[in-house]
Amino acid sequence: PCHIGPLYKYASSRLRALLRRSKPSPAASRVIDTRGSLGGSATMTLPPKLLVHLAHLRQALGAAVSLELDGSARAGSFVLRGRQATLTLPGVFADPVLAFGELDSRGSWQVDGGDGARALTLTLADTKVANADLAGSAQGSVHLALDAGAPPARIDLKANLSRAEPTAVWRYLPLKVNVMARDWVQQSIGAGRVSGARLLLQGPLAEFPYPKGEGRFEVDVDIATLALRFSPKWPALEDVQGQLLIRGPQLKVEARSAQSYGTTLGPVTAVIPDLEADDPVLDVDGKVRGSSADFFRYLADTPLRERLQGVLT
Repeated sequence: PCHIGPLYKYASSRLRALLRRSKPSPAASRVIDTRGSLGGSATMTLPPKLLVHLAHLRQALGAAVSLELDGSARAGSFVLRGRQATLTLPGVFADPVLAFGELDSRGSWQVDGGDGARALTLTLADTKVANADLAGSAQGSVHLALDAGAPPARIDLKANLSRAEPTAVWRYLPLKVNVMARDWVQQSIGAGRVSGARLLLQGPLAEFPYPKGEGRFEVDVDIATLALRFSPKWPALEDVQGQLLIRGPQLKVEARSAQSYGTTLGPVTAVIPDLEADDPVLDVDGKVRGSSADFFRYLADTPLRERLQGVLT
């Protein structure tokens, strides 16, 4: 938790009530430290909208987080540290509470623009996160409107993951993704090992995931080995090696090789062209190599067995 100290007196009555509701217990609190150039205590007159963002951040972060600010009303730096922390993002993910064993970030902020058009630029110089699902780092910037006349919110973020749990991918798909597509990811992507992953997010936040090319939302996951079941009615693929790719609203699995019923498959491509579609479609295309006996055994455990009944018996 964070003690908002001298910022409190600049808040509106509604914001003060919000801050009072999120007031931490003294035993658990760390201080939002606002310091002048001489290192002494100072009061910063911050824009009301920035205070609102700080209050929302305070609500989103769990108890094991400290946030230190250093600067003036126009610019400054921050250091955020968290151990066994939680980040609550209602309306963003199906499971709104994300737990992190490590959540550290340092960066800076700057307020630009004149009255009625002020905007906040938040720069992440170095952010490190780790939990049961992933571990990695991120850098970038977020631009937020403080006044109605400022440009709409934008983001420019790059992230690299050194570790990722394939079965947790669905947890990080936003609610804007169709529920059937999220369910397919949850049910189809099984246990495995990821050797690395990269994220690029650039563009206006309101248009995410950029179905018309308004920005860039790209995820590249390097699959060392993975279990994948395209449909409950089809046999699972084992030891899938390749990549999982997201490009805007499209999700694609490109498998160089895979195994099933003694046959070797590859290359195999599975694509959901539009994760936001009301009735998302899955397209699968690939090649199979193996003995005739194994191939027929594979077909006998698919929905094709009724059509091929005379051939398979």
